[in-house]
Amino acid sequence: MPEEYVIHARVYSPGEKPFKGTVLVEHGLITEVSRKLLRPRGYERIQSNAVFPGFCNAHVHAHMHSFAGKGIGKGYPEYFQELFRLEKRVTREQLYWDTLSFCKKMLLEGITRACNMSLHSRPIARAYSDSGMRARLAIAVKNRRTFLENERLFRIASKYERVTPDYGIANERETSKSLIEKVVLAAGKRNAGLQVHVAEAPVPSWLEGWTSVQYLDSLRVFSRNTIAVHCTYVTEKDVRILRDRRSWVVTCPVANVNVGSRIPPVRSFLGRGVGLGLGTDEPVINTSTDLKQEARFLHNSLKIPLHKVFDVMCAPGVIPRTGRVKEGWHADLVLSRAKSLKQILLGDRGVEHVMVGGEFLF
Repeated sequence: MPEEYVIHARVYSPGEKPFKGTVLVEHGLITEVSRKLLRPRGYERIQSNAVFPGFCNAHVHAHMHSFAGKGIGKGYPEYFQELFRLEKRVTREQLYWDTLSFCKKMLLEGITRACNMSLHSRPIARAYSDSGMRARLAIAVKNRRTFLENERLFRIASKYERVTPDYGIANERETSKSLIEKVVLAAGKRNAGLQVHVAEAPVPSWLEGWTSVQYLDSLRVFSRNTIAVHCTYVTEKDVRILRDRRSWVVTCPVANVNVGSRIPPVRSFLGRGVGLGLGTDEPVINTSTDLKQEARFLHNSLKIPLHKVFDVMCAPGVIPRTGRVKEGWHADLVLSRAKSLKQILLGDRGVEHVMVGGEFLF
């Protein structure tokens, strides 16, 4: 297939006003973005209504696709216990096919990147790689066995170009202080990222005056490479900590509602300049793979402006050099029939093509 494309379309990119122009793609990278209609020789020309960065499902457990809805109506921590119980029952083959199926659905919805937590390494990494998506993968570490599985993930992921291994922490309740310290130390030695469920439930009484964020911050969990998921029970001080550590916060509003949890203070995160992403979370408590469902919730229920919702869905930089239509960044792009930002985020005008690393996946 050709490796050089010239795309003529209306260009949408986080933090910028849309414009009609040209995007040049060479060998997997965006090499030029122009407001002019360029027609270089030797490029395959593509015409579309809109081009924008592939969305990022910044927190998902794709491998649990077969158990969609099993935890809806169960509160925390009951649904969390149900999740681990169900995950122990599945075979590696089922984990692979469930993950691959979920990835294909995400791609059809314009999602080209995902951050996934699980208890398994090999089948999940292989499925993401085979799908063509980019992914940050982590194991939800809560005991010695899962820590060793997370170590194994680094060896396995080295075979897959588009898979980035992270360390994971199940949450501040189920992962002991000593194990959290061990995970943080291991991540530091590898210069690796962290994914952690944070403040998904009310503050545990044993923290004695600290919040969950403050406790984890004392253990050096938060940094620019950390994805802090949920953050529903947080204070203004917690928000400032997350901002100052330059951590990503990922909100999963529909899943939170389905288990009777709070909605995170999204306006506060945005107002304070915290990097914010959006996730569909666990199929066990959210039957939809569609990130647009979460977008509709932010816009319709929380009254977040559409351009802010778009920025959150793109989550530029969660995976390096992805999430913007920008020269030198990966050509992870979506071509769409949509004629406005509202149609992109809330409408039903379909995705025409999805490209990852300059390769058309469909």
